[in-house]
Amino acid sequence: MAQPLCVSVQQQFVLSMAGALAIKEVLDQFSPYFSIKWPNDIYWHDRKISGTLIETSLARGQISRFVYGIGLNVNQQRFLSDAPNPVSLVQITGQPLSPMPLLNCIVQSFQQQLQLVQEGKNATHHHSLQCIFCFGRRAFISIAMSKDYLKPKWLAWKQMG
Repeated sequence: MAQPLCVSVQQQFVLSMAGALAIKEVLDQFSPYFSIKWPNDIYWHDRKISGTLIETSLARGQISRFVYGIGLNVNQQRFLSDAPNPVSLVQITGQPLSPMPLLNCIVQSFQQQLQLVQEGKNATHHHSLQCIFCFGRRAFISIAMSKDYLKPKWLAWKQMG
């Protein structure tokens, strides 16, 4: 839990970007093929390794509390859910990993991302665009309850998400 005093309510999406970048930065130490699927899922190639739940509380027009919950597949070998295309770090690297040092690296990276935001450097937004899954490429997306397909192409997004 954090109290990011440097981020306005209107720019709270920057916290989501900073968290996704922090996770990707740490995972990049294990493989060069990680990307962010908007807004904050992490994929290795086309397989999901991490998802995030974010809770932001507001008080008197400011962010009073920010909880960033990470689900990261570290040492899981078998996946029993119906989640499509899951993968874990142990499957990628072939080596089991200790979760706590990994978490400490993610927290440190997140703090560095927040420091950049606090210093007014807009690198977080630009860096997120470079890391986005399918950014600048066409991707097929099916529409629920339809046989139609769209071919969107990521080009940009607004600071508010």
